[in-house]
Amino acid sequence: MKWIYNWFNNYELFDTPLEYKGVEFKTVENFFQAMKSEEVNAIENWKYIASLGPDGAKKAGRKLKLRPDWENVRLEIMEFALRHKFAPGTSWHQKLMQTGATEIIEWNNWGDRYWGRDTDGNGENHLGKLLMKLREEYRNDNPVV
Repeated sequence: MKWIYNWFNNYELFDTPLEYKGVEFKTVENFFQAMKSEEVNAIENWKYIASLGPDGAKKAGRKLKLRPDWENVRLEIMEFALRHKFAPGTSWHQKLMQTGATEIIEWNNWGDRYWGRDTDGNGENHLGKLLMKLREEYRNDNPVV
């Protein structure tokens, strides 16, 4: 199966690494997967996951014992990483703002209906919604005169 590529995908490198509690993360995927770790082994798990490529980080994240509040904090964690990636002054910010008012959808054919939509259009598209939320905030911070 050929994977669908979205320009904003979480495997793409940050312009500059995200440093969190002394650990540097290269992608949204690495940070997000690391944050799943329960507190007991968190820092060790973070360092390990930060050292992997994004695909390896995703696989490692599936094996972690999830922190007990994961379902309640995963959107906040994703937004935190996206704010770093798409911050004003980054190349990613420019790309995001160039989307204008276009709906941003994370299309996928691997069945992720939480973060995106499948090829039939089904899904919650939380990644797209977060990106549109950031775009709107940035637009309101710097309105065109």
